[in-house]
Amino acid sequence: MQQTALKAFSARRCAKGGTGQVVSTRPSWCLVDQARFHSYDLAMSEPTEAADNVEQIVAGVWHWSIHNSNIGGNVSASHAVGGEDGGVWIDPVRVDDSDSLPRPQAIVLTSRGHQRAAWRYRREFGVPVHAPRGGDGYDEEPDSLYGEGDSLPEGLVAIATPGFGDAKFALHRAAQGETPSLMIVGDLVMRKEDGSLTTIPPQFQSDPAAARHSLERVASETFDLLLIGHAPPVSGNPRGQLQSLLADA
Repeated sequence: MQQTALKAFSARRCAKGGTGQVVSTRPSWCLVDQARFHSYDLAMSEPTEAADNVEQIVAGVWHWSIHNSNIGGNVSASHAVGGEDGGVWIDPVRVDDSDSLPRPQAIVLTSRGHQRAAWRYRREFGVPVHAPRGGDGYDEEPDSLYGEGDSLPEGLVAIATPGFGDAKFALHRAAQGETPSLMIVGDLVMRKEDGSLTTIPPQFQSDPAAARHSLERVASETFDLLLIGHAPPVSGNPRGQLQSLLADA
């Protein structure tokens, strides 16, 4: 039943904009507009946009997104994991109705480029921000720095994904109760107009060999839900989809 709901959510979001409104039968926002970018080394301040819609994907997992003017109007997606007692917000952009999310107990960033509204929410909720070690140049000082294999709040475990500039991480979480196992990637893959996965463009790769190894590392883990920093979630054997992507590359 979870898989059916996940598939429906994924298909619906790839035919809609970040606010949930149908914008086109060719959802070009699922694939970052490469012409608007010139470097993998990007540190973005907080976007001016706020999400006006939050969707609960499955029990214990939420998704919201904006069309981010800092990156040419392409999508920036955020996620939360947790429950009634609170949770963790990952790479949060601002949201109009924060009450539609579990109250944050912590904020986790997957990279320096995904600071977004983290510092605003640290001040608003008085919660710590966990950020990757090696991501020099944060707008504010993180409360803690993490590295490969470190355990983070809500059962998240950090997986280093080098090859894309300074410190980038994926976050893995084993299944917990009704919540399936999941993998969160900030800048590892994107989705094409047909919803299929594709690799990050070369201008975002500081080391293509390391980037491929990062993709292989993530694909070797076990997970039923893939959450992406610039696209809708992927269900329906997401690990297999990553493995197929590697085989075709």
